[in-house]
Amino acid sequence: MSEFLLQQEDDQESEQIPAEMNKGLFLIPVVSAIGFKIVHEYCNYGLAPGEKRNDTCSPLLHALLTGIGSNYLFHTSEKTWWEKIISDAPSDSYLASILPLISWGYSAYEFHDSFNQGSTEFMIHGGGMFLTISLLASQNKQHLFIEPLLMETSQIFYNLRRVHRNFMYPFAALFFIYRWGIFPYIWGQYIQNVYRKDIHFPLEKTGNFLMIGGGLLSHSLNFYWGSKILKILLTGDFHQPKASVPQ
Repeated sequence: MSEFLLQQEDDQESEQIPAEMNKGLFLIPVVSAIGFKIVHEYCNYGLAPGEKRNDTCSPLLHALLTGIGSNYLFHTSEKTWWEKIISDAPSDSYLASILPLISWGYSAYEFHDSFNQGSTEFMIHGGGMFLTISLLASQNKQHLFIEPLLMETSQIFYNLRRVHRNFMYPFAALFFIYRWGIFPYIWGQYIQNVYRKDIHFPLEKTGNFLMIGGGLLSHSLNFYWGSKILKILLTGDFHQPKASVPQ
């Protein structure tokens, strides 16, 4: 631990994205939201009246980008999530800064789409993601959202269910691995270390409330969705409505 704390000053001096260049990245969520809307409209172009719309194109694209990207960054990182928070250093990776901004735009799209469809669950999901990334991005700390994006990995297979319903099995396996396993574990590490007297957390009370409150909201949704997934798997009913499992 002491060795890590001594390295914090060196980390601050490491190669980082210049602030003026980082500001330009904030065009990405706007382009992202518009792009996901265009993809959705394209996948549903020429849809006959009464025909079920395709809700998987935009979520699949988002899951591919963020699921694969976040796993790459997570497994190549030399620091744990809470150590990144302690170091209080800006992101030194374009990818770590860009991926959360893509999700920022996607969350706006998801909230708007869920509002139109009357899906309360996904309004909460999209709204919570939008608020969390907004607060982090306001301090140029959106790279701290990479670890939560690991949960998007399972969505790759969920959104492939239109190809074959058996994709529900790897989806369910990865859902429980990431949403009931990996993310609660790294979030628990944060909670375990946040109130240690020998460690200074630069997020202070407001940031800690965000991380703790956002984590509890995420875990509540994941527990709710996970119970529905278990029911689907046990009954063999793969043809559930959109609101039954997360996008």
